[in-house]
Amino acid sequence: TWKYVLAAGDIFTVVLDPSNANVVYAGSGANIVGHGVYKSTNGGVDWVKMNNGLPDTAIQNLDIDPRKPGHLYAQPLGSSMYRTTNGGGSWSVFRAGAEEVSSMAFHPTQPVSYAVTRTGTVLRSRDGGTTWQSIGAPPRFPQSLEFVRDDADLVIANTAEGGYLFPSPHWLFAPGDPAHTGNRFDGVAISNSNDFQTGLKLRSLEPQGVAGLAVQAETNQSHNASMNLAAKRQLAKLRSELFSGDVGDPAWIELFADSQVSTFFQYGAGDLSRLDGGVAVETPARRIIFRQVFQGPKAFRGRQVTTRISLFNPGPRRVTVQLRYFPPGPPATAVQAENMASRNLPAGGFVDEPASQFFPGDLKGGWVEAVTEEGSGIVGFAVVEFPAAKTLLGFNAVSEASSRQLFSAQFAAAPGSLFTELNLVNIGRAPRRATITAVLNDGQLLDDPVEVQLQPGESFTRDAAALFPGTPSFVGSLKVEIDGEGVVGGVIFGDPSAWRFAAALALQAKAFNEAVFSQVASVPGVFFTGLAFFYPETDPAAPDAEIEIQVVRADGQTVGTALRRLRPGERVAALVEEFVTAALGQAGGYTRINSNHPVVGQMLFGALANGQIQLFSAVPPSEL
Repeated sequence: TWKYVLAAGDIFTVVLDPSNANVVYAGSGANIVGHGVYKSTNGGVDWVKMNNGLPDTAIQNLDIDPRKPGHLYAQPLGSSMYRTTNGGGSWSVFRAGAEEVSSMAFHPTQPVSYAVTRTGTVLRSRDGGTTWQSIGAPPRFPQSLEFVRDDADLVIANTAEGGYLFPSPHWLFAPGDPAHTGNRFDGVAISNSNDFQTGLKLRSLEPQGVAGLAVQAETNQSHNASMNLAAKRQLAKLRSELFSGDVGDPAWIELFADSQVSTFFQYGAGDLSRLDGGVAVETPARRIIFRQVFQGPKAFRGRQVTTRISLFNPGPRRVTVQLRYFPPGPPATAVQAENMASRNLPAGGFVDEPASQFFPGDLKGGWVEAVTEEGSGIVGFAVVEFPAAKTLLGFNAVSEASSRQLFSAQFAAAPGSLFTELNLVNIGRAPRRATITAVLNDGQLLDDPVEVQLQPGESFTRDAAALFPGTPSFVGSLKVEIDGEGVVGGVIFGDPSAWRFAAALALQAKAFNEAVFSQVASVPGVFFTGLAFFYPETDPAAPDAEIEIQVVRADGQTVGTALRRLRPGERVAALVEEFVTAALGQAGGYTRINSNHPVVGQMLFGALANGQIQLFSAVPPSEL
């Protein structure tokens, strides 16, 4: 049953004092004599107008801070926001001249609040409303905001078309010291290319997972780090700098960002004799694939190779992972018992073992499937080492195989100085035909395309020079077209003689318009950073791709911007300072890419010694 209690025109907002349910406030939005703020102290039976200090106009929104009884915020029509700290007894301007606010949300226990403006922009304050930062806008105009339980970093933006979690939460996972190298280092770079500040929370997790950390949580915070990353800034830290005392054993780093960020992680030996890395994994999956696993004295191009496999469970429950190894070439009729293994992963924990502990014997580049029927999924990383050559490769496990096109912006061969090896795996359930095309820098085909038939479970590995024997030396790009879903791929390239450097990179499953490469190091004689872009459009009448390359310092200042135009099928590759001259000498920061048509790209990050390339790390972009 309902009872009529207040005649004040259109009541837009009603709020209750959290410390006394009999105290009720109402905001009237009618542009008549009745507009204003009203207060009842007896549960809505009687009302008193509380307009001392407010402008004589409609009240569009009224909110109360649950942490501070008597603290209310009113938004008069066409005016600045006002605040009262004495339950409506008097009001004063709170945000002079700022855009009007249509809704606010206050955390029940922390000094965190959100506000949505009349244009749909969401603002956030972490200091009780003293300062505010824009954190973007949901995809639909929010009518109101509310916190997700007690999480100070997430709100629901309620719209006419449903609720949106906002800011878009971004969980990322990166391995720490996966190579177990002596004199080692590992670290992560995080780039916030947004126009607003983002909050970061990082955890360094040990093999025993969350339960193992909980024991020491009250006295030891060395495994946790929290910070804010300002708009346009980059953070680049060693793991030992992020987590005090956490410099020894391998770990997985869990990163939560309350808006989208871009990442880059590296690991290796302190003397830079070994180096590789990649981007953090965003999406756990119940089935992940390691495309190539090597173990044995001559497992890869006649070289001694060892592989470590790391499996991480970011979920809240223990899971069991079943692993199977598929030897290279056509699939066997049945998986042998020695090619099967099982591991239990605690919540927030991982296993990190040589491949030989999963599967005995020599492993010559076959692929591994890791599957769990429980939880929300797992992530994985593999490290391939060449002990005699002091070279290593690292690559994330993959889970998606839905694309019918795969690309690499780097595909090259030079007898005696550079090799590229292509690997394709059919992880699906149906036979597939893959058409492999090599494209030169000017968009011309290197040779006729090569077709490969792949049965379910079959892998294909071939040196680029053997794949296209008509031209032993070339530089260009690679495109693989598949007649259905289910195929993944990658390339390994490096120095075939002295083995000073090598790198591995998964084939990109789609082109991008916006992306970030989250590290720049262009120190003459020491470090170099190269960028390669490929415009995979096949129609020669299609419009050109205009690629904007913006180099940004770690402090958020733009170093310079370059524009490159590519015709359909063309490729461009150069050092970062050849694109943006002012980037020469820069150490730190990131490169943001914007293209009017989808392109493919990758970064080569490396070190020099005596004027020669000492090592390579090939890194894909973080797409925006």
